[in-house]
Amino acid sequence: MTADFTSIRINALQVYFALLTSLVAVYAYDFLPTKKHRIIHDQSIADLYMDSNNDGTSHGIWLSASRHGFRCTFDDTPAAYKYCGANVQIGNGANKGLDFSGYDTLRLKIQYTGESSLVRIYFRNFVQEYSDAGDPNTTKYMRSIIPARELNTQQLIVPIQQFTLADWWIRDKDVPAELAYPEFNNIVHFGIDFPYPIIAGNHDVLIESVTLEGALISRENWYLSVLATWLMLLTLHIIRQFLRYQKASDLREGGHGKANSSLSRLEKVMTIFSEPSAVESVKGTINRRNCQKVVSQLMERNFWPGTGLILLNVDYFETLKNKTNSTDINPILETLVDTIRTYARPQDNICRWSEDDFLLICPSSDAHGVTLLAEKIRRSLSGQTFLDNSALTLTISAGTGEATGGEPFEDVFRRVDHALSDAKNAGRNCVREAAEPTTPIE
Repeated sequence: MTADFTSIRINALQVYFALLTSLVAVYAYDFLPTKKHRIIHDQSIADLYMDSNNDGTSHGIWLSASRHGFRCTFDDTPAAYKYCGANVQIGNGANKGLDFSGYDTLRLKIQYTGESSLVRIYFRNFVQEYSDAGDPNTTKYMRSIIPARELNTQQLIVPIQQFTLADWWIRDKDVPAELAYPEFNNIVHFGIDFPYPIIAGNHDVLIESVTLEGALISRENWYLSVLATWLMLLTLHIIRQFLRYQKASDLREGGHGKANSSLSRLEKVMTIFSEPSAVESVKGTINRRNCQKVVSQLMERNFWPGTGLILLNVDYFETLKNKTNSTDINPILETLVDTIRTYARPQDNICRWSEDDFLLICPSSDAHGVTLLAEKIRRSLSGQTFLDNSALTLTISAGTGEATGGEPFEDVFRRVDHALSDAKNAGRNCVREAAEPTTPIE
């Protein structure tokens, strides 16, 4: 008895130590070292650009041999567009730059003297689909406008997410909306100039340092590594306990008894994993066991090919339960089932697959048909309120698919479940259609 108590106490101490270590690891993320990249250095290749090279009147000169300081001079001569600035080459400056997508902060130490209220900094990213290596103006142009008064501080921190894609670049390249976003995976230029309106006079810029900074590992990956460590330790503990149990069982029962005992344990495990969900069905639905009977009957009658499946998941189910203040959740789920039945056909079966999942089995309905059905159900539910509580709303995510050829139920369900995961990853309250089987099934 004393030995058992000591073992329990040691195991408890191990759990406490592991929990404490995990908490320390979680909070330690903010203190991890960061990665840095200096954009401006002694070997930087820089050049000035100005409209006087194209019959304009604006001029630029270097103020230092290191080309870290420059002056732009603008006069009062009217012009459609005036420009002057400095450009720093990154990579080969044409089509092979550097990947800055892993950085989240730009740290600037720049001194400015002049009357302009704004200064513009920018990155140019070479994009294979739109950019020409021989024309820098075709590279994707992302800029950030900075109040000039903020430059003459010890250091200015600019989040990378503050950079936006220039309107003129989107317009000139006729870029579709889904591609009109900043990219930093192939940066070929960094520059500083002055946005409209241009103020006449001298504008002096001294660049002391420009440095990118980012996390060595993302917060999400760090937390996942902590979780993975827990899972690995738990798996090792389970294996260790199983081996200890097996050894003790062998000593008790001997050879023949040991074989029978191992077989019995295996049968119990298989029974547990094959047992249908124990969750109660909601009014108007069938449970998982009866759902399996429906699938078996469809297969026996050769109606399974061409049967559509919809796997519905109640979004934020635990939050929904908490908002009911311990009120029975079933009335809300019954509303969901009633809505499903409103749009489903009489021959369609509604199964409560788990606490927050419902499976619709729709014979003689292709993938497109069940996707439209799921979308009708989703739209009907979106925005409804329950129990006289305007804050209590119900939305669903859904994955849809169709059984093809001799594809077994498990394979179809797996595809539909993946589609449901895609819908949840897309922000929930949406429907996603499953991809077709990778290989045809006869």
